[in-house]
Amino acid sequence: MSSSREDDRNKPVIGYPTAYPPGHPNYDHNTHTGHPYPVPSTNRNPYPAHSYNRNSTTFCGRLLIALIATMVIFSVVSFISWLIFRTILPEFRVDIVVIPPSNTSASVISPKWEFGFVVENPNKKINISYDALEVSLFHGEEFLCETYFLPSDQLKNSHSFLWAEFRNVEERVVKLISEDRKRGMVNLNVKLTGWIRFKAGWGTRRHLLKVLCMDVGIQFDSRTGLGTWAGGLEGCEVS
Repeated sequence: MSSSREDDRNKPVIGYPTAYPPGHPNYDHNTHTGHPYPVPSTNRNPYPAHSYNRNSTTFCGRLLIALIATMVIFSVVSFISWLIFRTILPEFRVDIVVIPPSNTSASVISPKWEFGFVVENPNKKINISYDALEVSLFHGEEFLCETYFLPSDQLKNSHSFLWAEFRNVEERVVKLISEDRKRGMVNLNVKLTGWIRFKAGWGTRRHLLKVLCMDVGIQFDSRTGLGTWAGGLEGCEVS
């Protein structure tokens, strides 16, 4: 009788769910993250950020080193080139001065004064390029007038001629030298300034040229009124 009752207890009851299967033996019920699987990364870049920054820093460092090395090499080569060639400043000297009289009267000076200079480039391996040179004329320390030489080039170990024309000389200038002119001799000072460039192959060096020709004697003919260079000036100061 009791045996039949035990069999009845072991039979499943219709209408009630059977017992749930046991959980996974490796699943820890005390740990709950809300995700049974690893959460996928939201970073779409397959390479770490620090790797990119390191590569960028390395590239910039190498580029900076290359630029510094190039500048050092260029400076050394330029220095050696100038040591070998040893640039020399050009030489200037007055060669011609013409101050013609006016057509109406020999006692009035023409407004056009002309000065000619011989320029020598003593460098045997270096050419010289002249920018526009400013030519100023002085009577003592009194400024009279000015003009310009156009840009030009001069080959190594050669001579050239520069011609300066002072046009439309003011009346005050004529009066300023009139007393000296009556005595037959006028001394003028000529100043030239401008940038020049020494060229040797690919190398170039700039220099601010200053030329000063002091006491350029101009002798006037008492009959014709023509003023010409009296000579005697060996050369001009060049710096």
